[in-house]
Amino acid sequence: MRRLTVIQPQIANLEKASTKICHHQETHRNQDHSLDVMSELYDLVPDNIYLRSVTIDEKGAVNIKGTSSAMSEVFSFVTSLENSKYFKGASASNTSSRKEGNKTFRILK
Repeated sequence: MRRLTVIQPQIANLEKASTKICHHQETHRNQDHSLDVMSELYDLVPDNIYLRSVTIDEKGAVNIKGTSSAMSEVFSFVTSLENSKYFKGASASNTSSRKEGNKTFRILK
């Protein structure tokens, strides 16, 4: 019984360390995923699409906002995203035309 009393604080310290390691590993995986998503996005964005913002939330959902001179370019871009392993289920929403002729869009994954 005495030996158990001596070991219990050590066990508690190991459990805390293990929890911290698991947290750091999860954070590292999320950062790697975000970098992979951004790299893929960089490769897929055509010259005629201008991105205003890209956000990735804690669940990995991607929100892309930008402009283009034609909606057909936006829909073509969405198709390219859907063919990527990182953007399955991508869809354009909140599309609108501006007086200048540019089309604004928002893509959700």
